Amino acid sequence: MLQTPEQFEDQVLCCLLEPELATRISSVADPAWFTVRRGMLESGLAEHRSGERVTLAGWSRRHAERERTTWESAAADIAAVLAESYGCRENLDRYLEILRVGSAERRLATAGVAISENPTTEAAQSAEAIGRELMPRRPNQSITDLLPEVIGDLTHPHVRRAALSTGLWDLDAMLDGGLPSGLNILAGRTSMGKSALAMNIATRAVLDGVPTLYVSLEMDSMSLARRCLSHVSGVPMRVDGGLNGNQSQALAAAAQALNENGHCLKFPHAGGGPWTPQWLDAELERAMPLGLVVVDYLTLMHTKGHSRYEEIAKILGSLRAAATRVGCPLLVLAQLNRAPEQRPDKRPNLADLRDSGNIEEAADTVLLIHRPGYYDRNIDPALAEVGVAKNREGRTGIVELTWRPETTSFLERRSGF
Repeated sequence: MLQTPEQFEDQVLCCLLEPELATRISSVADPAWFTVRRGMLESGLAEHRSGERVTLAGWSRRHAERERTTWESAAADIAAVLAESYGCRENLDRYLEILRVGSAERRLATAGVAISENPTTEAAQSAEAIGRELMPRRPNQSITDLLPEVIGDLTHPHVRRAALSTGLWDLDAMLDGGLPSGLNILAGRTSMGKSALAMNIATRAVLDGVPTLYVSLEMDSMSLARRCLSHVSGVPMRVDGGLNGNQSQALAAAAQALNENGHCLKFPHAGGGPWTPQWLDAELERAMPLGLVVVDYLTLMHTKGHSRYEEIAKILGSLRAAATRVGCPLLVLAQLNRAPEQRPDKRPNLADLRDSGNIEEAADTVLLIHRPGYYDRNIDPALAEVGVAKNREGRTGIVELTWRPETTSFLERRSGF
């Protein structure tokens, strides 16, 4: 929630009296936004910038000069305001962070309005830069702390990082072992198979005994379980005339395999919303420990913001923080805009995410799913592509897969299935 000018100013007033925070407050405070006590606050900032510690005496003197009043009157004004808001001094670091985030949120709200009125590349890049400021800040680490881990990575590349297999060899190879711990985005246009691929990855994790939370904001638990069983068994979700003997055996074998690790896959009850970052955090807390989290999908989540662009940026910041806290891959599905359909080959790229918050910047990995035969009848309808468009830890490129709609499965293309 955005602060009122009065709340913001009260916190600045208190922070100015802390020597170690006074320097940092100058980069956070936004004098142009002060309305109620602008002169008083600017006098305090001027006192700090003079190179000395902010004192009530110096502050009052500058404020008296500015307002052309007596020192006593200025001191009384400042003291009265401090007395009202001094309780926040016990949590100054927390309040300074609130000031930083509040300033960024106001600027992001303004940028969101600018994009809606004039959607230029420059406006989007400006908003992305502001969105980066809203990402959780990590504590500083020295090179001495990091060197042992870096040397270990170089010495033993096969154990470089924990990665979750997608169950697709070529995709795992492109991702240097599988999905990395962190924020992973799976995006595509409508009907490309985003949910199906996400369920395939989740099913592979469950069969490997990985605790998985699949958060679907679109489908009910029964539909998800049906897809899961159909994918593992190879039996179509709809069979005319009943099952034959082979299909019955395949279903029984798949059910047994899933039952062995059935406790690993959880479908939280999404209800009718609202689906907020706070709601997701509560679900994650209940399901811990986890080895994979799937959220289907991003644009159905909501939080408070002056524009949808600002909302998505704040949600992404929360999701990235959640991935760090849970310590496992967080796979979030996202809808692309219509730009790919304006291209001759219909193939998506990273630019198609740029009007949806700062997804490209926030994600560790971005996967773009595409089925060329959906648009061109002359192309094999079973051909599917997963483009690794962004990969902090490895290569980028396109992996070809085979799409089986009857079981909502993506299979290795080179395997001959």
